[in-house]
Formats: sequence, structure tokens, C-alpha cells
Amino acid sequence: MSVLLVACDLKLPDENYSEVRQFLAKFTHCRKLDSVWLIDTKWSPDQMRDGLNALIDRDDAVFVTRLAMNWASSRFGGADWLNDMNRNW
Repeated sequence: MSVLLVACDLKLPDENYSEVRQFLAKFTHCRKLDSVWLIDTKWSPDQMRDGLNALIDRDDAVFVTRLAMNWASSRFGGADWLNDMNRNW
């Protein structure tokens, strides 16, 4: 298991991206920035990207990477979530 950082740049503001939000919300997650999700999952970055690609438009962008325990932030509301002993680093 790992913590993935998922960033989505969804280009069309009028599009209904509720499927993307519902897909990501199924995982243990933290969303404290508009287009960035932290996901605690068994999925690999490739699997997460592929799952999202099925839901987004051709002009949208997705970036997925595995996080490590050595992270830093400033005024980030998800710090407690990341520091939780239940995270699967």
C-alpha cells in the first residue's frame, strides 16, 4: 500500500466531473487543495492514472505519483491526515 498524490487539471469548467470526484472519494483520501487528492491505496500510480483516464476528457491532464514519508508543506490542511499512524507508507 502507499499514499498517492493525484493532481487533476480539468480544463472545461462547465463539464460535469462528478464521476472523477466520486471515483477518487471511494478511496481513503484527503483533499485540501482544489485539484490535488491524497489517496491511501493498494493501487499503483499507473492503475490510478488509467482509472482516471476512463473518466476525463481528451484535453484534461492527470499527474499521479507515490509519496514518501519525507514531505513538507506550509499551511496545508492535510498534514494531520498524512501524519496519521494509519497511513500506509
